[in-house]
Amino acid sequence: MNQPLQAFSLYTRAWFLVLACCVVSVSGQDGVVAEVDGHPFDQAELEHRLFARLGRQFTQYCIDLYLYEREAERRGLRVEDGELEVFVELRAAEAEQAAGGKQAYLELLAAQGSSPEAEKQRLREDGRPLLLAQKLVRTERVRDEALRIAFELRYGAMLHARHILVRFEVPEDEDSVYVAMQCEERLRRLAEKLENGASFAKLAEEYSEDPVTRAVGGDLGPLLIAELDASVAAAIQEVPEGRWSEPVQSGQGFHIVYVEKRQDATQRFEDVVADIRRELLLPEVGEEEMESLTRRLRAQADIRWN
Repeated sequence: MNQPLQAFSLYTRAWFLVLACCVVSVSGQDGVVAEVDGHPFDQAELEHRLFARLGRQFTQYCIDLYLYEREAERRGLRVEDGELEVFVELRAAEAEQAAGGKQAYLELLAAQGSSPEAEKQRLREDGRPLLLAQKLVRTERVRDEALRIAFELRYGAMLHARHILVRFEVPEDEDSVYVAMQCEERLRRLAEKLENGASFAKLAEEYSEDPVTRAVGGDLGPLLIAELDASVAAAIQEVPEGRWSEPVQSGQGFHIVYVEKRQDATQRFEDVVADIRRELLLPEVGEEEMESLTRRLRAQADIRWN
């Protein structure tokens, strides 16, 4: 399935729910949908059983459409008629393919008393909020914070650094605060050695508990500052070349970080932000992004099930 269709698999699932609900609405005399060896399948009973299994899913789908529309209205977003017609044609093609071809699709619609044009009209009604959801996702992509992160990862400042790591591992019979203080104290004693002229690389080879960098004197190589652990990035923000940080904790343990060389950002944010915005808007909206938006809007709403 191509990417534009895949992005709306949420709609595909809902489409099958609608078809299932509609099929039982075509009943014969006395509300009987079908008979098997004289045994009647009553419309009311089938509808009850069907809604018991699928009704909550379809209700949630309708709630989601409402949440998309409400949030889009709050942000002043709208869908143009041309955008909607492209969506309708794509969804109709997807439904035809899922049904097993054009003839099978027409027979399925006829069985529920519908037609291709009636189905397209329903697609228009549901398609508008789904397209608004796409616009909401793309709006999130180009928030100021997202633009700044994209800039830092592509053009941001870099540094060449080394570190000495002391792993933070708390035995069952030890207090975590006490162990953390011990880790920091070990690193402060190493910092005293550095102040007295010791080589950072030699100390890293002897004392660091990072098995990857220990053999190369704690060398981390050139790094984008934006890719560093947030606490580490903050600790070295003002550290000049040839100096080292105070002990700082990350997910690995406690570090002191030595800054060998700094490199400023290769571009100014103001000069490239328009290009970054265009690139972030270009990719199709994926299912994961749609689900993330949906979860957030549901969490913000007061939804009560009766």
